Amino acid sequence: MEMIILKPAVISLLSVLVLYISWSWRVNSHESFHQCLLDNSPPSHPIFQAIHTPQNSSYSSVLQSYIRNLRFNTSSTPKPVLIVAAMHESHVQAAIKNN
Repeated sequence: MEMIILKPAVISLLSVLVLYISWSWRVNSHESFHQCLLDNSPPSHPIFQAIHTPQNSSYSSVLQSYIRNLRFNTSSTPKPVLIVAAMHESHVQAAIKNN
């Protein structure tokens, strides 16, 4: 039985390809989750006011107010991609429905 030996260039190329695919899937899944939240909230109680992303100016203050354990309040702790600060029960339902 012959063993296939991959050259370092092929291994590097495959590694970059796998990293790119996993990164693009992650970005697209976050965007689609965000869009799904917007699509599933009732017009009478729009959820967009309850969604905070790192691009919002209020993101840091909302994050600080929701952190209960200060050991998670470090620069090395991964931060959430978005925060849903539910203001109506339909916001909770939309978040659970999309999960």
